[in-house]
Amino acid sequence: MHWGFNLAIQRNVERLTFSDLNYYWVKSQRNGRMYRLNRIERSFYRACLLLAKLKGVIVNSTVVSMLAEIIQRIESFKVKALRRGFERVCEMVACFKRSGVLNWAPCVRSWLREESYILYLGFMALNEPPRMPYG
Repeated sequence: MHWGFNLAIQRNVERLTFSDLNYYWVKSQRNGRMYRLNRIERSFYRACLLLAKLKGVIVNSTVVSMLAEIIQRIESFKVKALRRGFERVCEMVACFKRSGVLNWAPCVRSWLREESYILYLGFMALNEPPRMPYG
């Protein structure tokens, strides 16, 4: 799980273990992203890390949601691209199933499972200019 992709994709994280929190703590310390957080957020994260070390897991939904927001702020650009790419793949699969594309082009299914293609879709989605509403 610990290449940052699974936790970033999960929308409703119900629990965080010590290994999850420690992974993001060490990784953000190494790449300097921990300093994007203010002192209160860093100390909150550190306190939750110590709590998870003692208890093993954090299950309080309020605390977990606050930690998930912090983790999203310190995650790398690649993980953000993978998350957006996975969202785009989910949209494409739903559309392709409705229109029957997966029946007459089965190779599309294998393309949608490749990490490089998901990453490509994510970078395209992140660099897409905002759409103006028609008025």
